[in-house]
Amino acid sequence: MTFTKVTVSKTAQVLTSAADTLLVENLRLFHDTLELPASHFEILRLRHLLGAEGYYGVFSKILEEWVNQSGLSASTDMLIRVLKEIEFISVAEKLEQEFPANLLIIISPSTLPTSENSTTPNQLPIYFQVGHRIPILSGDRKNCRLLCVTTRISELPRTPRE
Repeated sequence: MTFTKVTVSKTAQVLTSAADTLLVENLRLFHDTLELPASHFEILRLRHLLGAEGYYGVFSKILEEWVNQSGLSASTDMLIRVLKEIEFISVAEKLEQEFPANLLIIISPSTLPTSENSTTPNQLPIYFQVGHRIPILSGDRKNCRLLCVTTRISELPRTPRE
C-alpha cells in the first residue's frame, strides 16, 4: 500500500509559521483536543518556559506524540479538522494551503507504518541518548528536592545488523 505522506517536521514548520497569538496562548487546548496525556504537556510547557524548547520544538513534540498514538489515522485532514473544531481557523487554512491533499503524517521518511502495531523485517531498533539536564529546585529550603528535566533527546545513528 502506498501512502502520500508528510513528516512531523514539515507539519511543525507550517504550524509554527502559521501560529497566531490565539494558538500560542492556547497550546494546552490544542494538546488536550488531540487527546494526549496532560502530564506530557506540563513537561513541554516547563521546557518552553526554561528556554529549552521553542514553538517549533513544542509543535514537533505534540505532533510526534499524536502520530505515535494515532498511527495511520494521523493525517493532515484530521489535524485540520481538530484545528477548526477548536476555532483556530487561520492555522487550519494555512495547513490546507500547504497540504491540499489528505496526507499521512509520519515522524520521519523511514517510519511509514504498514499497519497498526507492525514492524517490517528489516526495521532496526532506535536507541536514544539523553542530553544534558537542567536542575530545578522544588519545595522550601529545608525540604528541597532536586528535579531534572531532559533538555534534548537525540537519535543515535543506526548501525546495520550483521
